[in-house]
Amino acid sequence: RGVAEGRTAHHRRLFLITPTADEPWPRPDDCMAMVADTDTSGAAIFDFKETAASTRSLEQLREVLRSQDPQYLQHYLQRNEFCVDGLLTLAEHFRSQQSHEQAFQLVRRAVYAFECGLNSAFSPFADTGVGPCGKRPRVALRLGSEPDWPGWSWLRALWMHLQGLAGQG
Repeated sequence: RGVAEGRTAHHRRLFLITPTADEPWPRPDDCMAMVADTDTSGAAIFDFKETAASTRSLEQLREVLRSQDPQYLQHYLQRNEFCVDGLLTLAEHFRSQQSHEQAFQLVRRAVYAFECGLNSAFSPFADTGVGPCGKRPRVALRLGSEPDWPGWSWLRALWMHLQGLAGQG
């Protein structure tokens, strides 16, 4: 087994994005984390929490965005290639410039980062097994109402990915 396989072993758990041979993406280390809890019926419910690395990355991104220069954002993403908010912001810029394929590739990388941060208990393919709806998948998300809730970025990435897939026909 080669060194590259160790860097991409987590690809086996992915179900939304399957990186191609040209995309040997490592596991992102500066993304927020999904944490598991239980609801009143004992079923798993999930939430997002900022990590120290994701907080630092977001602060750097805010500084870059203050410049309002897409080139600065591109340079930032060369150093922080899995910053979900940065990827989605640049994707929106490319979409506004009618560069839909470039935008979709950035959204794809953002969804990959999102998927790598999923909790191991989160699964659309496994039942909760408890409560009145025991057959429902283990994907319940505790939605935050605050504008700075970390999960909004993940939901935005998923929404933009679905829009991109719908546009492909």
